[in-house]
Amino acid sequence: MTTKICKTCNYGQTVYRKYILYGRERLRYCTLCGRMTENDENCDGWTKRVRGYDLSLQRFDNAEGDIKYLMQYFGEE
Repeated sequence: MTTKICKTCNYGQTVYRKYILYGRERLRYCTLCGRMTENDENCDGWTKRVRGYDLSLQRFDNAEGDIKYLMQYFGEE
């Protein structure tokens, strides 16, 4: 069973901030409520997190083109 908190909700988005380096905060942004929340908060709008993957042929073609560009830029070793 999943605990119904912002960390496991589909609407809770991770917040990143830049200090000296980029880092992940304990805060989350709730896209349903439109406000910052803590990881362990909860609300009535909780929904199970849905993981989406883009395995389309176009994405792999773009990645292949990017790798070819990097190999050309840095030279094959």
